[in-house]
Amino acid sequence: MPARSGVRVALLAEDVACRTFGKRALLEMGFARDEIHELPIQNKGSGKKHVTVEYPKEVKQLRRKASFQRVALLVVTDVDELTVKQRAEQLAESLSQNQLPKRDDTEAICLWLPKWHIQTWMAFLAGIEVTEDEDAKHKARKLELKQMALEFLVRYRLWRRNEEVAALPSMEAAFIETQRLPTS
Repeated sequence: MPARSGVRVALLAEDVACRTFGKRALLEMGFARDEIHELPIQNKGSGKKHVTVEYPKEVKQLRRKASFQRVALLVVTDVDELTVKQRAEQLAESLSQNQLPKRDDTEAICLWLPKWHIQTWMAFLAGIEVTEDEDAKHKARKLELKQMALEFLVRYRLWRRNEEVAALPSMEAAFIETQRLPTS
């Protein structure tokens, strides 16, 4: 069992695959199971829309608690046909529409925005040839989420040490974002 980090992480995810990948990665980072609060996923309708609607609520909660508690928010949502920047802008706009200030550079709000699907990252991490120009969901059907989350963290830690690491562009953006998490 990992040592407790003392940080409560809310995990907002688009679907089961995103949530599972995020949770496995958080566990591998050293967060204890009871420090990870898995927010409900949308069972019907658009998971992407659900994340966009819930994001301002979770940011507001984080900001309220941050003055007296160590908290973080990890958002895992697919970019699909958009760019990472466009999806991040959609989430920023959802804050603005709810009269909330944009995300500050010092806030522990981390966005993992895989191009197309989280399965694109998983296939890439497994050594399957994929690009972010294609929908590669079908290439990652039988991959072990725990192993792929661990591989993501191995590459993240190499990247943090400025070592050369193979990563998709949206994954490199996630590496930058991961630095926002308190124990990364």
